[in-house]
Amino acid sequence: SVSKTLKFNIPINAEGTHIFRAVLKNGEKDLSEITWSIHGSKKEQTRILLYQGGLDWGARFLRATAAPEEEDFSLDVKFAPGFCGEKKETDNMQFDFPVADELAKYNVIVILKMRKSQISDNIAQNLQSFVKNGGALLFIIANTIDAGEYADSTIENFLPVVFEKETDDNAVFDENTVLFLEKMKRYRSPQKIDLSTTEKRGNQRANVPLLTEISLTNEGKISPIFNYTNFKNPDGTPSALPLFQDFALIKKQKLGASVLAVHPSFKAEDNSRILIAVQRYGEGRTAVLATDPLWRWKLSKKSGDGSYASFWRNFLSWLASGGKSNPYWLLPSCLLEAGNISKISFKIPPSLNLDINNIEFKIINTATGDAKPLVLAESGDGVFSTEIIPAKEGSYKLAAQNKNALIAEAFFSTTPEPGKKELNILKPSLSTIKTLAESSNSTMLAPDEDFDWKKWFSSDSDGRETIKKEIPLWHGKTVFLLIICLFLAELIFRRFVKLV
Repeated sequence: SVSKTLKFNIPINAEGTHIFRAVLKNGEKDLSEITWSIHGSKKEQTRILLYQGGLDWGARFLRATAAPEEEDFSLDVKFAPGFCGEKKETDNMQFDFPVADELAKYNVIVILKMRKSQISDNIAQNLQSFVKNGGALLFIIANTIDAGEYADSTIENFLPVVFEKETDDNAVFDENTVLFLEKMKRYRSPQKIDLSTTEKRGNQRANVPLLTEISLTNEGKISPIFNYTNFKNPDGTPSALPLFQDFALIKKQKLGASVLAVHPSFKAEDNSRILIAVQRYGEGRTAVLATDPLWRWKLSKKSGDGSYASFWRNFLSWLASGGKSNPYWLLPSCLLEAGNISKISFKIPPSLNLDINNIEFKIINTATGDAKPLVLAESGDGVFSTEIIPAKEGSYKLAAQNKNALIAEAFFSTTPEPGKKELNILKPSLSTIKTLAESSNSTMLAPDEDFDWKKWFSSDSDGRETIKKEIPLWHGKTVFLLIICLFLAELIFRRFVKLV
């Protein structure tokens, strides 16, 4: 039993449904065939919401990256209450976090520089529901103190990592992390810097932190987020991995999460500190970037270097691809058995706000054009289902229309009888087996004949079995005793002549 899989690409150059038929041939004989459909839809714009808890230079560069000339992205920016400390909030700033219905219009939510006190329980629940229904969340945090506040929080429940609690007495840190935490404590304590001399001012200016390059894991090396590193920049220079200055301490990843990048030198429980991690949650995706927004990396590169823009566009596109923004059919297979019950479903993403009562569902025989209405019942989370029994072999189309406008369709074919095709394929060729048997001086027994035991296994006429037994001569008792006596006689003779 040997199997072989063939893979090939099918270009979809136009919108609408495209029907394909594949046939497996052996010479002029058709061994198997199947029909399926692919629906081509226009590439949609990725809608992003950047929700900031404080001012950050990185937001400026993110906005420039997410608004390229080809208009693949659209980005809205909103600020959390208290983003500018105790200063009075201006009237032209939007501080209210979107409600669930408004949130569903976005594909990706980016949380930047947000303290835990700025995220209410209602915001956390809306974010969790948003991701469950197919949205994506990117959580950017580079402050270890702020990150520790999210430990055991509602937000952490649907993120791919567990944050490190700095106050955890049982935590065992590596040498680099200990020095890092001591440095953070010095920054938080009141300091008086004497800048009275030029020498000291020069030393202060020279104390510019160096940027650190992230280290990719094996999963990160094959991730589409970093595939830009396989190509050169427009100016011919090699693409670079992100460089960062600040980062937050993450304790570990969660089960099922994928770690894409780690710190090259900091450790946590004998594992490198996580910088980028992703996971699926519900029908959506969540990701954590435990560094600054990498704007210093952008400034450290020449203007012709497109690594920064490529990384962020790949990252945001990958996050947005986790959910679907168009309604679609859900089928158990593109090949259903005639006469058997099959469950089909229709999914309406919450962002569309479509009323199921305004949608007309039909099942259409593509050969005859006969159409029958379908009634779907809600089964939860925007999914509506029903059961069908294809009456006979053929090709069918499922159509969903809204005011005579087709919004989704799917095709499937049916087999003539359950399992008949499989049995035909597995039926042995008796003539071939007979030829093989004769070539090896054997005989094939027909499966529809009784097995003749007397013909193939003969027996003695009296029913008795004759057994012949041969015993070597030296196995006899007399011969054995004679050999022993000879050994004893030789021993006596040697002692008599004093040879032993």
